Amino acid sequence: MKKIIFLITGGSGGHFFPALSLYKSDEKKLFDYFFLVDDRVEKLAKINYCKFKNVLTPRFTGSIRQLIINLFGVILSIIKTTYLFIKKRPNLVVGFGGYTSIFPIILAKILGIKTLIHEQNAILGKANKFLSKIDITVAITFKKTKFSPINSKFTGIPVRKKINIKKKTKKKILLIIGGSQGAAVFANVVPEIFKFFDKKLKKKILVIQQVRNEDYDKLRRRYQQLEINFILKNFFTNIYRNISISDVVITRCGSSTLAELELFEKFAILFPLPSSMDNHQKLNAKEFKKKNECLIVNEKNIDYSNIAKVLQNKFFEKKKLVKRNLEPYNNSLLDLIKKIVS
Repeated sequence: MKKIIFLITGGSGGHFFPALSLYKSDEKKLFDYFFLVDDRVEKLAKINYCKFKNVLTPRFTGSIRQLIINLFGVILSIIKTTYLFIKKRPNLVVGFGGYTSIFPIILAKILGIKTLIHEQNAILGKANKFLSKIDITVAITFKKTKFSPINSKFTGIPVRKKINIKKKTKKKILLIIGGSQGAAVFANVVPEIFKFFDKKLKKKILVIQQVRNEDYDKLRRRYQQLEINFILKNFFTNIYRNISISDVVITRCGSSTLAELELFEKFAILFPLPSSMDNHQKLNAKEFKKKNECLIVNEKNIDYSNIAKVLQNKFFEKKKLVKRNLEPYNNSLLDLIKKIVS
């Protein structure tokens, strides 16, 4: 009988996709994986055919009435989570950060179940910082992760297996992704960049962009006016395909995305999210730049002309990126889990 591993992930795709990549990296399916999620990543679990249960805590936001409702939700979440732990008796519980991981990890400790937390960013998040103080193994993505315990295990971040797909167009492809919910800022920024391209250059480019539903029509009209070839999607079900065929990527700085760009050796124009907790996206971008070619942009002070110049150079330069020996993303965390479970 296979040993059971609970993967605790909620809040955003930034927490969910490393857990998914871990699951998919275990190609032999040595363990039986079960995801514990919240409302915000339930859809991601469904479309990726994961075994999951939505049991995690609702957020404490809104009116007094909503806070009271949420309090009952917390109590129900505790009951459901405890029942699930007792029923399935996992051999290991792995938390991927965010406040939703706190109770399940503490419950696992109380029940004598082995635990592990993984930090995706270049600075230990508040939840992981709290949990790291109660004798829990911490796996880190970056060797010099701020505030990580001395005995942390450097594993990198899990990414799915690399696939190489030959693009079917001669056009240069600009891929724009903004996290699991899309980035509103790119709907405004990217069309401004193309104002510095002449008509001849614009005909040679295809934009593939993740866009929020509320920005779709506005952005479609702007690209039509600029005579840009484009594909707009609210969500990419096969992001690896899009990264593989792209020439340049514009993106936020979630660590999963950056790891995937490094895996595919793509030049990136990075827009760290200014409101990210502890400014972790800016730190992620700086870590990424140590080993990869990129342009880091402060969205409060955007030089559109310079970005256009960089894009044109990268689209049409003859020089190719130098192949590098990449650190093994896929197996390090899985190897650590094997050791803990055994």
